[in-house]
Amino acid sequence: MFNLKYRQKHKTFDYKTRYYDAEKEALQERLARYNREGQDQDVESLKHNIRAGLRSGVSPSDKNYRSTLVNQSNLRLLGIVIVLCVVVYMIMMSQQVIDIIQGM
Repeated sequence: MFNLKYRQKHKTFDYKTRYYDAEKEALQERLARYNREGQDQDVESLKHNIRAGLRSGVSPSDKNYRSTLVNQSNLRLLGIVIVLCVVVYMIMMSQQVIDIIQGM
C-alpha cells in the first residue's frame, strides 16, 4: 500500500533563460571592427558602416539634429561669456586694482 522505499522525486524545471541585448551585440561588433584596425577596409565593412549610420537615424544633413547641436553650442558659448564677465568684474572690483587705478 505505502511504499516508502521507492518514493517519487520531485520534478525539476531546468529552463535556461536567454536574453538578447542589442546594445551589447552592437558594442561587440564595434570592438571587433576596431580590433581589425591594421587591415584595409573592404567593401563589405564600408557597406556595414553606412547601414549602421542609417539605422541610427542621425545624418549630418538632418535639420533637427543640426539645430540641436547649434543650440547646444550657443548655450555653451553663452555660459562661457557669463563666467568670463563675472571673473573680470571680480578682478576689477578687487581692492588692489582700485588702488592701482587711484594711484594714477
